[in-house]
Amino acid sequence: MSIVIEYYPDNASKEDLTEFFKRENFQKCEYYFLKPFPKGAIYLSWFEHKDYKSIDGLEAVIYPDKEKSLNGWSVFTRTRVWASAYDKQKQNEVIKKLRKQFGGHFYNDLEGKNRFIKIDTSEFLTPSESGIFQVYEKVKSQLSTLNNAINDHKELDYLENNNNAHKDIVKLIKESSPSLALYNSLVPFLISALEHFFRELFVVLAEFDVYGKEEIRKIKLKDTREFNTIEDIFNVRSELTKIEREIAKGFNFQNLDRINEVFKRFLKIDIRAIISVQKKVLAKNAFLATELEELIERRHQIIHHFGFSTDTDKAKYIYFLNLTNCIIDTVIEFLEQQKGMRITKNSIYYGTQL
Repeated sequence: MSIVIEYYPDNASKEDLTEFFKRENFQKCEYYFLKPFPKGAIYLSWFEHKDYKSIDGLEAVIYPDKEKSLNGWSVFTRTRVWASAYDKQKQNEVIKKLRKQFGGHFYNDLEGKNRFIKIDTSEFLTPSESGIFQVYEKVKSQLSTLNNAINDHKELDYLENNNNAHKDIVKLIKESSPSLALYNSLVPFLISALEHFFRELFVVLAEFDVYGKEEIRKIKLKDTREFNTIEDIFNVRSELTKIEREIAKGFNFQNLDRINEVFKRFLKIDIRAIISVQKKVLAKNAFLATELEELIERRHQIIHHFGFSTDTDKAKYIYFLNLTNCIIDTVIEFLEQQKGMRITKNSIYYGTQL
């Protein structure tokens, strides 16, 4: 689902419309992949990075239209299903400005002729809420995609003709299964997902948390290996990167103790305490912190010793996948319950079992 608003001006040329969108900070893009437009169409996109306002941004197409537009050019705008309130607000603003400058009318495929998008004030998230929501959705989307791929993977039953074999033979066959190599090699992906989640979560929280900002200001440049040249500092000043992200590059987010140290030092958040709880992961009542330590150790053995665990079959990996999913949800629930943040309300992934 998306929201499409098509605008039909009274007196706007292609050049007029192109100049208008340039002033609105739209950028030209290669093509619009969902709906083909006539030759000569100009494809544009807008995205507001500041304060994590945009989630999907806004798409626009200036296209030839001799049927509905007096000057032969119309405008197609679209926000996608999970667009932020700011994205939808921008769509409304663009249509209002176009109509004021060039006259004409528009059609909203959700609300009707000359009707703007209805946006409830509760839909507008704070910068930290929006930033965390985007981190959350990105990681959960990748976990969901991996889960779908694994469930689509068909495995050969190497025990089909050996059901009555000696238990040692059965054990040998299981340990020789090619799928063990597959699922062991996917273990680092889960740690990478958690590493990305905790690093980006830290970056967002530290950017807007008063205490976190003060702690970052106390860091001495000589103690940060991430700032090696004056150019690095100019990149922050020019907003090509964030100082919190550059600082985060120097921290280890693949180790629970290191993660905990960073969050406690800069944000007064005890990650270990948050996940030192028992939660149901599939059919097992799992102590999250302990299970995470095991998953990290398995990743360590694979990366540094090329050591594959003989019990990491499909069922075990799906368990670890759901464990990762549960850890992320548990941290987000803490932020919602203890910090009053709104993150999961509009999520399509929250509370789902992989």
